Amino acid sequence: VNGNDLPEGAPPLSSSSSSHQNSNPWHPFSHQAQFELANFLFCRNEMPAAQVDELMQIWARLNHDQNQQPSTPPFTSAHDLHQKIDQIDDSKTWKSFSFTYAGVDLEDECLPTWKQATYQLVVRDAKLLVQEQLACPEFKDYMDYYPQQIFGDDNQRIWSDFMSGNWAW
Repeated sequence: VNGNDLPEGAPPLSSSSSSHQNSNPWHPFSHQAQFELANFLFCRNEMPAAQVDELMQIWARLNHDQNQQPSTPPFTSAHDLHQKIDQIDDSKTWKSFSFTYAGVDLEDECLPTWKQATYQLVVRDAKLLVQEQLACPEFKDYMDYYPQQIFGDDNQRIWSDFMSGNWAW
């Protein structure tokens, strides 16, 4: 919070601007390019803070040398970049697990490659996703809350979504 680590085991802070989050899929970043730059600087290149500061200063001077208005950098500093990253709601992030085959024939020299490979399973909390969808007012007119059987003019069954299937009958 404000550049300081949260206490161990503390839940992530929720943003006070939930309406902005709903209208901006890149929240807390202003747009996709700002998110991608943060990912590039922080995750992929692990650029030191002093170099991020220098890059943002260069960015701000881009047009200034041609006697034009200075460019506005995507972040004012490394501290600004880190604050944006700290605002990310990580309660709905993807989780990944690696696993390998653990059968009884692991000592066999002729194991097929699929039994030797390591696989990655990437999942999200389905309950959180469903709760988010149910809370979204944009879906209210398109959501069926009970199973139904729909038939067309020729008495032909119409299958259009999960609730029109046979699973509940």
